[in-house]
Amino acid sequence: MTTLGVETLTTCSSVTVISIGDFNVIDAISGKLEVMLVHAVNGGYLKPDNLNHNNHGGEARATKDLGKDTIEKKGHLWYLTPAIFIDYLKKMTYYIESAASEEVDGPDTSKRRRISYHVSNPTGNGIHVGCLDQLSGDYQYKENGTLTPLSQCWTLTLTSCGGLIFAPAIDLNLIWGTMDNSSKMGVCPRPINNWGGGFQGPNIINGVWYPKRHQRGGVGD
Repeated sequence: MTTLGVETLTTCSSVTVISIGDFNVIDAISGKLEVMLVHAVNGGYLKPDNLNHNNHGGEARATKDLGKDTIEKKGHLWYLTPAIFIDYLKKMTYYIESAASEEVDGPDTSKRRRISYHVSNPTGNGIHVGCLDQLSGDYQYKENGTLTPLSQCWTLTLTSCGGLIFAPAIDLNLIWGTMDNSSKMGVCPRPINNWGGGFQGPNIINGVWYPKRHQRGGVGD
């Protein structure tokens, strides 16, 4: 089943379920709602290593502490913004945009720092958070010499528990997991091989993130 181009799994993997009853998950993929992305296993929230909106080479990782500086700079919040529809995949893709970016006025969100993957060796390198034209060369995807946003485009799969699984648009045999398939806090996410395929393999559990509204207190409150 698909909704707004997002495939929905009809079975729920054995992940820690975090309530998302305060909003509809479909709202989170509209690009208009800032959400935390909370890891299904370790419970940490995704945060860029560098909160400076002028930094375009840093990674991101799950962390537990939610300090004043992070909140003020919106380092704990992300937008899931519709990107481009890819005909040969018959899928809509999405940008994962850090709210700790330049202010955006209007529908053009290209100045937001986006999660990007290494195009020539995605499984050997962590993700970067940056604007497309500011990324280092290996995090930019070019077709016939023309820069395209594909290195920042992800397909989304929604689990029946309300979690999201991300796959890089250039290779759907990969998923956004963690180095060595580790669930430890602080390990940088990166594309990994989707052993087993069909978003049902053993590596899936560490690639599930729950969109969560931040209200008060710590992660997931």
